[in-house]
Amino acid sequence: MWYNINRTGRLGNRLFSRAHIYAAALELGETVIDWGLNDYKNYFPNCAKSKLPIYPLKNNHLPNYPNNFLANETPLNIINKLRPRITGEIGNFWNQSYGKGNPELMRIDTEKFRSFCNRHNTIFLNGYKLRCNSWVKNHRNEICKYFKIHDSYYYKWKKLISIWKKEYSEIIGIHMRRGDFKTAMRGDYYLSPSEYAFILKNFVDIDFKKSLIILFSEDRFFNQEWENLNNSFSFTNFIVNNGSILDDLTGLIFCDKIIGPKTSTFSKWAAFYGNKIWAGLGRKSLTDMLQLEFKKVEVPFDY
Repeated sequence: MWYNINRTGRLGNRLFSRAHIYAAALELGETVIDWGLNDYKNYFPNCAKSKLPIYPLKNNHLPNYPNNFLANETPLNIINKLRPRITGEIGNFWNQSYGKGNPELMRIDTEKFRSFCNRHNTIFLNGYKLRCNSWVKNHRNEICKYFKIHDSYYYKWKKLISIWKKEYSEIIGIHMRRGDFKTAMRGDYYLSPSEYAFILKNFVDIDFKKSLIILFSEDRFFNQEWENLNNSFSFTNFIVNNGSILDDLTGLIFCDKIIGPKTSTFSKWAAFYGNKIWAGLGRKSLTDMLQLEFKKVEVPFDY
């Protein structure tokens, strides 16, 4: 039994790291109880069916939930607080700590990890850069099946897209991440709405008359900000979606193309799940003068 006690980052980070754990569990025939995902479990129907999220699915059913002391919120919360802050092995903890050691040494698609699993019946996974890229590629369908979106969101966006497709040949989703991006990583991936519009107009090869741009943003635009937004995107057809995090994620999944900050795990997960093409940008995109490169996302994120 594996217990995942990592709770790093927001939804995008949680999902991309779970893709690797899920794929490894399938490859190695293990079951995972994911305490680290419990605060988001109501976002996904399969996660919410058990006391704590448990996976992988077996014949479309969840594994049997164990009746033991560890498989509960309180003991795993305590273990998380007392967890090792290193990169490496300690007892039955497989650890990867941010900024410490080499995360490549803690991959979970190696003989080293397989041997570690064979030595321990119970394992604590403690890190969010525990990777197995080729296995994620092989098991994309199974991963996406487990992290299925709620039907209400799916139906809404399927209906909206079918209506818009009668008028527009292409729908482009832009994850306009602002907020914490102003200071994160020196602000290298923060862009104002006018800068997003500049890059879209000059470095994306689409027919703006026949395309609809959907801006997904946590920000609300009032008065002068709304006027500036309208002026910036006046060269094309656009709408702003100020939905919940699940509404925005589902909307992005349904777009034909997705644009987001290069470091955005949220927009890359949408492209991975929806099997759509994605392009990343940052402040350097303003000066590089290069067309944005759209590509398939076979692994939702890989540091």
